[in-house]
Amino acid sequence: TDAQQYSTLVEVLHAERKFLVHARCAPSCGTASRARGRKVPGMPSHLQPQPLRSDDHPDGLPSLSEKDKARVDSANASYKATAELLAMLIQWNVSVSIENPSNSLFWKTSWIQKLLEMVPNGHDTFLDHCMHGGSRDKASRFWSYNPMRPNENMLQTLALKCDGSHIHKSWKPTFQNGVVSFPTKEEAAYP
Repeated sequence: TDAQQYSTLVEVLHAERKFLVHARCAPSCGTASRARGRKVPGMPSHLQPQPLRSDDHPDGLPSLSEKDKARVDSANASYKATAELLAMLIQWNVSVSIENPSNSLFWKTSWIQKLLEMVPNGHDTFLDHCMHGGSRDKASRFWSYNPMRPNENMLQTLALKCDGSHIHKSWKPTFQNGVVSFPTKEEAAYP
C-alpha cells in the first residue's frame, strides 16, 4: 500500500522479468470477511465485529467510521496493486494465482472483478483446508491463469472438499483478560 514500495517492486519485476515463472498473491481478507456480519454469541455488543463491506458495496460501506474507512482504504490499495501487478505479469506470459476465502467479498471488489473480466478463461479451484492438514473447515478459492497453457487449471489437484471423516476445531472466539481472540488469525497460514 506504500507508493514507494510498490514502485520498487515494479522495478524489481521489470529487472527480473525474464526469470519470472509464477506469482501467487494472498491479499489480506480481514476487511472483506463475511464473518464480520455474524453475531458472536455471548460477546458484548461493543466488541461484536462490524461489517465493513457488503454485496452491494464490496469496495466499502458508505457509512464507515474514519478508522474503519482507513482500514478499508488500505486493503483496497493492496487489492488494486494486486490486480495491476497480476495483469502486468499475465501480459509478460507469467502464470499467476490469487487466494482468498471462498466467500470473501474480496472477490467482488472492483479491482479484482476487472482482473477476472480481463482474463475470462482463468480457472477457479475451491478447496477445504482441513483436507490439506488444516484443523478447521476453512474454504478457499484460488484463481489462476497460465498464459502459456490457458486451458489448463494448474491447481486442479488441490480441489479437495471436506469428506466429513474428521472433526474440525471451533471457530468460536475466546476471551482472555478482557481481550477477544478470533480463531481466524490461527488459520491465516496454510496447513
